[in-house]
Amino acid sequence: MKHKSTLLLLIAVVVAGLVAHSLSKRPTSVEALRERRKLLPGFQTSAVRELVIESPGGRIVCRRRSSREWRIVEPLDVRADGRQVEALLDKLGAAEKASAAYPEPGRPLDRTGYGLDTPARTVAVRIAENGPPAWTLHVGKPAGVGETTFVAVAGEDAVFAVAKEVADATDVTVPGLRSKVLAPRLSAFDLRSVSISAAPRGDGPPVRIECRKVEDRWELVAPVRDLADRAAVEALADRICDHRLADDDFLSDDPTRATDYGLDEPALTVTLTGRDASYTVLFARPSGGDADECYALAQGEPSVVRVPASLLDALDKDPAGLRERSLAEFPSDRVRQIVVSGPAGDLRLAKDADAWRIAGERPADADDEAVDALLDELKTLEVDEFAADDPADVSPYGLAEADAVTVTLQDAGGADLAALSFGAAEDGRAYVRRHGYPAVLAVPGGDYYAALTRGRPAFLDRLLLNEPRSAARRIVLQRGTGRLEAVWRPDEAAWSLVRPVQGPADRYAVQAILGDLAPLKAAAVAAEEIDDPAACGLDTPDIVLEVSYEDAPPASEASPALRVHTLRVGAETGEPAVGRFARLDGDERLVVLPPAVVDHLGADLASLDVCRAPDLTGLTFERGGRAQSFAYDEATESWTDAEGAALDAALADAVRQAAARLRDLRAASLADYADRAPDLYGFDAPFLTITLRESRTEGKRILIGRETPGGGRYVKGPATRYVHVLSGDDAAALAAAAALAAVPDGTDPGDR
Repeated sequence: MKHKSTLLLLIAVVVAGLVAHSLSKRPTSVEALRERRKLLPGFQTSAVRELVIESPGGRIVCRRRSSREWRIVEPLDVRADGRQVEALLDKLGAAEKASAAYPEPGRPLDRTGYGLDTPARTVAVRIAENGPPAWTLHVGKPAGVGETTFVAVAGEDAVFAVAKEVADATDVTVPGLRSKVLAPRLSAFDLRSVSISAAPRGDGPPVRIECRKVEDRWELVAPVRDLADRAAVEALADRICDHRLADDDFLSDDPTRATDYGLDEPALTVTLTGRDASYTVLFARPSGGDADECYALAQGEPSVVRVPASLLDALDKDPAGLRERSLAEFPSDRVRQIVVSGPAGDLRLAKDADAWRIAGERPADADDEAVDALLDELKTLEVDEFAADDPADVSPYGLAEADAVTVTLQDAGGADLAALSFGAAEDGRAYVRRHGYPAVLAVPGGDYYAALTRGRPAFLDRLLLNEPRSAARRIVLQRGTGRLEAVWRPDEAAWSLVRPVQGPADRYAVQAILGDLAPLKAAAVAAEEIDDPAACGLDTPDIVLEVSYEDAPPASEASPALRVHTLRVGAETGEPAVGRFARLDGDERLVVLPPAVVDHLGADLASLDVCRAPDLTGLTFERGGRAQSFAYDEATESWTDAEGAALDAALADAVRQAAARLRDLRAASLADYADRAPDLYGFDAPFLTITLRESRTEGKRILIGRETPGGGRYVKGPATRYVHVLSGDDAAALAAAAALAAVPDGTDPGDR
């Protein structure tokens, strides 16, 4: 008895273990429930190879040709709409039982009431071509409960109700299920070639265009060899692949009738070739009838279809329309070397980190702006004209090897990104060839062409000097026989003129010069060395600028160390840049200074300040022995007469405008460093005398004298001996205020 109990216990343990193991291998309760609800358990769309749908209307058989391609093989052999077939299969795979009716034991289920004695449709799904069905579904009548339909699955005795949309998805026809495209879509990645053959037009020859993808670019290989416009080629392919047909566009499914539509001698034949497939479509124009319609036939398909004439017109391309008009396409950020060779010599530019350098036997800093401008222009150049497709002699275009300038752009590993040869230039255009292609192209000329033909000097660093303005201590400006000298006065925090006279220096003129030097860039480098100083006017320069800078911190307070830079400016020049020839002492380069810098060097260093009265509280206009005074009322922020009475509107406005000018009055130019002849400038009998009062000072007098030939007036301010020229606008505004103040015109001795 004891042994029997032990045996039973052992059996129970084994059974429990088996049950536990079985449960561990079973799906979760949720997964199990979902799988039990599936109409077709284990169904996978990707495994299906054949779909057969039978109905009273006939039999449709669809077969998978590839992962993306389905065909209808019965009752016609035509392309199927793969997305629609896959969508139908997905619905079958996802279908769930809404309810079920099961037969009673020993009594088969009568299917007549479910419409399954004569099913509306029978759907067979095979996972092997021509093999036995893996699933067969019979579709009955509507269930009458919700949006459901009765169905039966072969091999099961039960009848199920499923969502009506599942049953409706199986209600298909050949017109509805067939593909509505002329050719299956080939992505830009898959597309490898596009070929167009056009029938002769009139007495002309037939035209054949062929484009092929070579690595990452498109090439035109017929009727000429050249780069092809990637966007144009791919757009052409898209026009065919994207064109959708309507059900009534299928005119005939009898391939023997193609001749009836003129497709035995097509007007146009287009072939698209991908990695794994090739598609050809024939097009014909009607001999009569609707000119808005044409006919098409995809080779391998039986059906003649109707297409709009606009589609044929878009495909009937002029070869020039497919040629690449961008001169060169290259990734600018990958360019690390530029090799230029030509009559001006060889040049290699290399990018080190973020800066360009001239490499080779004579290394030097390169002008980053010039190199980047060259790349930008090369990248944006467009072909103006295809001058010659394959000329036997390129010398008329300046493209013979001895004459051409070649430019090769390379990446960090030395691989070519683009290579061009530039020839002659005429009428604002330059001739050029892409390396590897015979065609001669005409492109706009420009700065890039001038730089390439100049060679090395065009790409030399244009930086001459880069000194901080704050370190400048002395400026000497020699023009002809005249010499100007200004120094920095630390105690006054201002620049002073010390030659030819003592006086304040013009802060704007000084800062303009110092600003040019921080940094100073030439407009161009004309040559690395000066062969003939006389030819560029540097044997006797027109201008010599000498600027001294103090080390920071100074070597000693008693004798600070100064850095002295001398710039010599010579003759005017035209090309390669407008300006003047110049040379910086210690730098062998012959450079061209920009006009703006030359203009600054032509300015006088004497101050142009006539007066500065920021705290102006009163002013007096005096002319012809009569005077009129005005005062500023801070409380009302307005001008009054000397007694504090308000002014009329016109006078108040005139005085206000005059005061605004007088608070910081600057001359248009300097006439003389000192008033050596008062009668010459009209200061012996001034046209107008203005006296200024400020809160802490009184009696600042401004003398306005004789009229100048340019329409201004000579003026002398209170702070210096300088004689300035007041602009016509300033002189007129001040005179208008005086006139409104009832200061009589009298006589003007200065105008005698």
